[in-house]
Amino acid sequence: MAAILVAGLHGQPLLDPGLVCGPWETTTASGVHGVWLDINTQHRAKHTTTQGISLSFYHRVNGQETGASPGEQKGSFSTSLRLRAQGVDLSFDAGSQRWTGSWVLDGETRQVDLTRPTCRSHPLCGTWQGRDLAGPVLLHIAQSSDGFVTAWMNKDAKSSDQRHGDRLRVVSPEPANFVVETISAGCCTNRFSGRLSDDGLSLIGKWSSLKINVDAQQVFRRIP
Repeated sequence: MAAILVAGLHGQPLLDPGLVCGPWETTTASGVHGVWLDINTQHRAKHTTTQGISLSFYHRVNGQETGASPGEQKGSFSTSLRLRAQGVDLSFDAGSQRWTGSWVLDGETRQVDLTRPTCRSHPLCGTWQGRDLAGPVLLHIAQSSDGFVTAWMNKDAKSSDQRHGDRLRVVSPEPANFVVETISAGCCTNRFSGRLSDDGLSLIGKWSSLKINVDAQQVFRRIP
């Protein structure tokens, strides 16, 4: 997927980056079409906040995902929660929790509703609270209409830098052998390997990277 830096916001950040970050999808006869929002909020001195928003477009058929047009086109994202790129014009409705508008799909302009993948039948679906190598995080696991399992992290620690919508590659979605890894162009991909506890309330495992192996047990606890 191609990531595009489309906005730098100064002053007050988005009211709730967690509300709009991560995946949003619609389904047509040609498969699942989605947009992913990754939001990086940096708090600086003198009450200054900067916010970078990256957009990625994707298309998935039979579990195989590729970047989809207009994935490599520049776009814009406004504080009124309007998202525009070549062939795409969407607005976010906080009340209904969806993006609505127009998108050129399958060669024609369509009126679309994009919703976040929800919890379906997969036992790991939901929100989990725990840590990665950098500190406290929220781990989100969802299942799309085609059964595809998606995961992302929000780093909500009260620090100078906060990330929302960090996508994770799901290597194994199995509850007894759940494996996800960060998607990074750098040298140090982090991987979490774990299993679902017998009571279904915890993910127990550990993080590792090319540079660091963490032997201590890591636990994500399910948030009701």
